[in-house]
Amino acid sequence: MRVGIAGLQSVYWPRAFADYARRIEGVDLVATATAGRPAEAIKHSLGLGPGEFADRYAVRIYDDPVVMAKAESLDAAFVCAEHSRMVELVEALAPLGVNLYVAKPMANTLERARRIAAVCDKAGIIASTGNTMRFDAGLRAAWQRIAAGEIGDVFCVRVMHQHGEIAGFPPQDWYWRPEEGGPELSLGWYVLDAVRWLSGAELQRVYAEYDNFASAGSPFMDNGKMVLRLTSRAIASTDIYFSTRWPFPRWEIEVVGSKGAVRTMQTGYEAMLFSKDGVQAFQHNMNDMVLAEIADWVEACRKQRQPEVTMTDAVRTLEACFAARDSASRGEPLSLGGV
Repeated sequence: MRVGIAGLQSVYWPRAFADYARRIEGVDLVATATAGRPAEAIKHSLGLGPGEFADRYAVRIYDDPVVMAKAESLDAAFVCAEHSRMVELVEALAPLGVNLYVAKPMANTLERARRIAAVCDKAGIIASTGNTMRFDAGLRAAWQRIAAGEIGDVFCVRVMHQHGEIAGFPPQDWYWRPEEGGPELSLGWYVLDAVRWLSGAELQRVYAEYDNFASAGSPFMDNGKMVLRLTSRAIASTDIYFSTRWPFPRWEIEVVGSKGAVRTMQTGYEAMLFSKDGVQAFQHNMNDMVLAEIADWVEACRKQRQPEVTMTDAVRTLEACFAARDSASRGEPLSLGGV
């Protein structure tokens, strides 16, 4: 499976995609494209210039992702760029029949997210976007028990995500620009997808409170809470922490149902099942969830099946992210209009 990377101006994703590609059997990372971004901007974000990146990962380097895809006969590509630019890269590559894995949150507007989903569907390619929380070993073990009916009908869901602080991004990096969406999209993505996934229901109404308590110079919130009503009648809540400067779990979930409850956290877990039979611990081991999610997409490409996280999933999650941001701005609950 011949793979390339479209876009290098990103703090995390180009290196992550290259490292994970090396770890998946049968994946051959052969090239990368700068997608029109100057070398100095790429080095400011990534910490490596295009040539340094190409040397480190032994790949050929191009400017235009389309030229790269054609010259290298790519089967698939990773896409990572400013959230506002993802759509132009996807719309250029998808019609070539190149399967795509797009770095979350995929777009900075709902219209662009829908365009991405539409062009991927029209091209008939295998497309996914992430990462999400779905492939964390503890959360996945919890979801499997919920899906198997071990806690009965889901009544309430709580999801927490902690992601350090915005100071992890270099000053003047594009992530700091308000138009790119910030943590309201890139971190709201995690918790809202997790609520949908764990509950097995869609989001119907959201009320959010956001504030910036500790991130000087940031135009974004650094802590936020949401309360949601789901189409199943279940109620959910989420917590986003983006001002954490000490050890703290990356995520924690609690799902309460008619027959029991499940609770787990990442970083030093156990996952716990509470039921009439008592308390049972399960899933004691952590895994590399990003590797597992990318490997699922690779397997989907090989077997020509849908990946776990589809572009329709992404659009629905982003619709909720935008609604939550608007709710916090307006100070009132908002209904979701559907996808």
